[in-house]
Amino acid sequence: MNWIAFGIAAYMCLALEMGLRTLLLFPGGGVGQVSPSFMLVLATFVALRAPAAMVTWVMLVLGLLVDLTSTTIADGPVLGPAALGYVLGGWAVLQLRAMVFRESVLTLAVTTCIAGVFVHLGTVFLLSMRGPVTGEPVASFSAADQLVHRFLQLLYTVVLSLPAGLILLRLAPAFGFRSRLSSRMVETVRG
Repeated sequence: MNWIAFGIAAYMCLALEMGLRTLLLFPGGGVGQVSPSFMLVLATFVALRAPAAMVTWVMLVLGLLVDLTSTTIADGPVLGPAALGYVLGGWAVLQLRAMVFRESVLTLAVTTCIAGVFVHLGTVFLLSMRGPVTGEPVASFSAADQLVHRFLQLLYTVVLSLPAGLILLRLAPAFGFRSRLSSRMVETVRG
């Protein structure tokens, strides 16, 4: 995997997520306004294609970036919940990727939905456990409101993953991922 290409893509997704947050706001009813997550789409894309040993590190980095830019709690950034949630989402994609066709935009959309469920459930669980474990609960935090808000955000992200997936599939060679076919051919030649 080309870490420079990944770094540029992560920077671009973070810039798009932060810069277009107000432009892409969608009314979410009683849970406030909802915006999509470009980082989750990139994380799922990389988890579908990167070597399994790198997926955990990629998810941890992207999750930490999400933690640092999070506006879901008023106390400021809390490092850890989204990072561990992203690692959990990466694990879910790793379990599925042998069974899916990785070259499809629809596959990216479906796996983004599945990874997002794990990411958001893990993040909300860890934020909910902050109070009982540390004695300092997150101010004005409601797990039920967060779950509804994050579910709507996930639906919006899945819709966004269709056009973003087209762009990422075109840029896949820049990431330096080896396809399953090329790795099988190398093993055949060696063996």
